[in-house]
Amino acid sequence: MPQARSIAADFLSPFLDKTAHAGKKMSDATTGYQSRIDLIRENEALRDELESLRLESVTAAALRSQNIQLRQDVDAPKLPGYRYVIASITNRDPASGGRRVRINRGEKFGIEIGQPVTVYGKLYGRILETSKNSSLVLTIYDPNCKVSVRIVGTGNHGILSGHDDQRWQADPFCIVRYLPRDERYEANMTIETSAFGMEIPAGIPIGEIVPYGENAIVRTIDDLYTTALIKTYVASNHFDFVTVMAAAGVE
Repeated sequence: MPQARSIAADFLSPFLDKTAHAGKKMSDATTGYQSRIDLIRENEALRDELESLRLESVTAAALRSQNIQLRQDVDAPKLPGYRYVIASITNRDPASGGRRVRINRGEKFGIEIGQPVTVYGKLYGRILETSKNSSLVLTIYDPNCKVSVRIVGTGNHGILSGHDDQRWQADPFCIVRYLPRDERYEANMTIETSAFGMEIPAGIPIGEIVPYGENAIVRTIDDLYTTALIKTYVASNHFDFVTVMAAAGVE
């Protein structure tokens, strides 16, 4: 009997070895498949974690930028007789090339049509429309926004408005018209609001004169008046808050 079992074992041995080998291969394949699944899941988890960290970093950078701007707005010089209302920009109108923006403060906060709007203490525009809880700002980059200005250190006055050839999200320029034609003008002369404005007080900085070209600081129109190109202090789309100079005593 033992001899019969021995003979049978010898006969079946090759088949049993193949079966064991096949089983081992299946086991190894199953283990490898499971390992790949685990690796895929681990990679997905790592990607999710990296994306979460990236969003946190972006959010933190945005908050730092907002805090810096709010600090600059708070620390900007204040003119007496005004109450300064900080508002958040909720929309930049693409139809106007970003020259008109909506803010989240309105009549409820004493905001009225014509009031000046500043960023970092520099003129940005004025209130065009109001509702109870929001307002529309017409920025100085819009050709329809006319502001009485003067060149600091001189008696030369003119009217500032947005440049007609303004592109969406381009660095903003304005133009001052009706300057005296027989005066001397130089690059980097400072422009600010003048006392001739009916709604906007004098002394709010706006920007500086930049040359039209290598040989032309300013241009004379029909021998009647001079125009100057102005690089504004405020870039049109690089901030989230503005400050409205509301009438004092209105809460």
